[in-house]
Amino acid sequence: YQRRVRAISFVQNLLSPSIQHAACQLLNRGYCVLPLPQDIRQIYDSFHSSYEIFCKKDALVKQSFATLFDDTHEAGTLQTHSTNQVHGFSSIQGLKEQFMFRVVGTINSPTLPSDSKRLMTDPRGLFSPASFETDHENLSDVEHDIGLLGGLLHLRMDDFCRQVEREVAQLLNLPTDAFDSLLDPLLPVSSLTNPSEPHLVSGNFSIRRDHHFCSSPCLPPSYISSSLLDCFHYYNTAFSESSNTHTVPESNAHDEQFFNNHAAHTDSGLMTAVVVTDVPGLEIFDQDLQGWIPLEQLLHSFLSSTDSSNQPNVHRNYVTLFWSDSVCYMPTPPSSSSSLSSMVSSLFSLNTTTIRSEKRPISCLHRVGTSSSERYSVVFKQRTCPLKTSCRYQEDYPLAFIQSQAQTTSQQPSSSSSSSSSSSSLPSLSQR
Repeated sequence: YQRRVRAISFVQNLLSPSIQHAACQLLNRGYCVLPLPQDIRQIYDSFHSSYEIFCKKDALVKQSFATLFDDTHEAGTLQTHSTNQVHGFSSIQGLKEQFMFRVVGTINSPTLPSDSKRLMTDPRGLFSPASFETDHENLSDVEHDIGLLGGLLHLRMDDFCRQVEREVAQLLNLPTDAFDSLLDPLLPVSSLTNPSEPHLVSGNFSIRRDHHFCSSPCLPPSYISSSLLDCFHYYNTAFSESSNTHTVPESNAHDEQFFNNHAAHTDSGLMTAVVVTDVPGLEIFDQDLQGWIPLEQLLHSFLSSTDSSNQPNVHRNYVTLFWSDSVCYMPTPPSSSSSLSSMVSSLFSLNTTTIRSEKRPISCLHRVGTSSSERYSVVFKQRTCPLKTSCRYQEDYPLAFIQSQAQTTSQQPSSSSSSSSSSSSLPSLSQR
């Protein structure tokens, strides 16, 4: 009984009623849990349904959704099995599969370099909703279009993270754009040049489909986002001895469940956002308590005993945010921290949290344990631009080149000459 009371008290203190409170939790614990705005929740629900359908498809169909930055396949340049592409798919037999995609800025020209044609024209790819029509016969393409839904969720989650980061910057006496300056040039644009095209709009953000590809005016033309939506499907099926390729020392037997899904790690990027999953699995290392917290399990237990709304999947009303590795590139806060101390003290009036003396955010360790049933997890990874921090993956080099070309083109004055009609198309790697 006392453990249950302590757990309830912990969750009550953890749930952030405001972005300001969440910013303090991020500085103190390395993570926070916030209510997810209902309009984002609706997008998430629709995308989650489409992703479950996607996961039930044949492996070859799913692999065809992967889209490389280019199709030249020069020796040593790109790995076709890597998920760190424009859109990627990979699977580990008997364990999990992973589907990842980015958002692309509006493509204004139908003329594309030869090594980029697959990105925009392959009818098998993410950009084609045709393979989903038979699964939702009574719905329009837009309502179950995984490209539109995923792109819009990507944009809204990115903006949501930035709101929290601006509050953190304010607490640290940093410029409000201290984090924005490291990220993709995201511009709220809800209007579309051709509203007759299939499209989705949410808040100040929009995404459209033009034939076989989706793009958004919220990024510079032809720009490919650094941030990505990373979707996991954990099978959580028991391994046979023949298929289990790893061995676990006896002393580590307690941690074996985390080897089977995702062992303790930190993410690449600035911030990670995870809507609380239907099947609990995420565990967080609390930097204040200096111990592991079965976060999603605690949240499920708390909500099942305290929520009286009878809303399906009420846990999806909450999202966990935590720092990732690129937080080390954050500007150094000024030495004065009196405003931070007083703000945190007032927000944590119950004195249940010890305020860390250092002010710099620290990347947050987390892990995923084996659950009793299959588990879907939709993760938004807000990554810094490779040119503004550094390249972490091999694929970041062509990404940095494409981003640089796209931004250079978008800053050039428009030409009235028709010969420049292809200037905003996705730049070819061969142009280097």
